[in-house]
Amino acid sequence: MAIAAENLDKHIYELLAADSTLTALIPGGIHDEVAPADTVCPHLVLISYLPGVDRHLMGAVSKRAWTSFGKLVKSVTEGDSFAVNFRIMARAEILLAGTHAGLVLGVYKANEVRYIEQDGDRRWNHYGYIYRAIARDG
Repeated sequence: MAIAAENLDKHIYELLAADSTLTALIPGGIHDEVAPADTVCPHLVLISYLPGVDRHLMGAVSKRAWTSFGKLVKSVTEGDSFAVNFRIMARAEILLAGTHAGLVLGVYKANEVRYIEQDGDRRWNHYGYIYRAIARDG
């Protein structure tokens, strides 16, 4: 399923980066896995997050029907509120809802992720969702 996962990674990045409404909300851009330390807030980080879980055809343990794998899409802002994070992720959710690419049959929002990072007087708000993708065996 590596090909399907790579295909989805590329598709999600291109889908989000092409939307002018979203990119206006994230002057710090979209980053794969980790944003550089000096990245402007707000920005998005896309993380290939969870390993795949194989689903097999009934009675055929050796024949994989599909795999479900996860991806974390999160916004990062600086300040004392999650308000901007909520607007960013609302737009991202509109774009990602039901997306598919190649062997990927569909994507759905599975879990919310929300946490704060503090360093002295500076606070970063991380908010987003773990999306699960269903990919058929190629």
